[in-house]
Amino acid sequence: MTRLSDICASIDTLAMTYLDDELADEELRDLELHLRECASCRDRVDAERHELDQLRRRLQAPPAPDLMRARIAASLDREDATLGRAEWRSRLAAWSLPAAATLVAAAALLLFVVNRNPPVAPEGVVRAVVETGHLDSPRVRPGAVRPAGTAGGSVESVDRIASWKAKRPLAGRTVSNQLYQITTDWGAQLVVQASILDARNLDLSIGERTSVAGTSLYVASVNGLSVVTYVAPTGVGYIFSSDSLMPGDLARVVVQYQLVDRIGAQISD
Repeated sequence: MTRLSDICASIDTLAMTYLDDELADEELRDLELHLRECASCRDRVDAERHELDQLRRRLQAPPAPDLMRARIAASLDREDATLGRAEWRSRLAAWSLPAAATLVAAAALLLFVVNRNPPVAPEGVVRAVVETGHLDSPRVRPGAVRPAGTAGGSVESVDRIASWKAKRPLAGRTVSNQLYQITTDWGAQLVVQASILDARNLDLSIGERTSVAGTSLYVASVNGLSVVTYVAPTGVGYIFSSDSLMPGDLARVVVQYQLVDRIGAQISD
């Protein structure tokens, strides 16, 4: 049975595993009993749950253009009550845009209001995320991972073997880290680290831009590590890194094994 002091010391990792429903029955029972008595750990789990809920909301698909236009029209109607309906209706007619352009303009305005952080140099942010993630990452048991082969072939399994959060915010953002082990059909095992953060108003375009199967990515090398960055339309940023794959091979692994979709599905569950 896990001692209470051990639970307090590892609450960051336990909280994420608990919220992902990945604890064994005995560990789950020990943690829930501990949370009844330890206010500090209970607050930590509540904070993790709040951050996870926020990330899930950002992963939801954006509203349809017609719905966005309806919301804009409703907002203008409220202004009509004070500034005169006729004047604002004429302005609405003058401002009418195609549905796609209206959605882009409204989304840009929303991102500006919600996130006013100044732009940050991409190289510094990516370097800090990758280096901090690897320093804080749990150690993989020696011999548990065989040397990686060349990227390609059919995937046999993609397993998340560790998850942890950065000890401090980077560029004002909370960073969640995941460690994945990919077993190929020829028996090679690839270990890839994924760092996930809110990338709105944040430039992650480090290195060279490349396209794999129609997906646009950026690839680079950071202190001997291969790095791939991708920002989803929802504004969620993904920074993948590996010390055993070349940058181009890492990009193909990310796309071929659908790591972005797998991570998004796990967060949304």
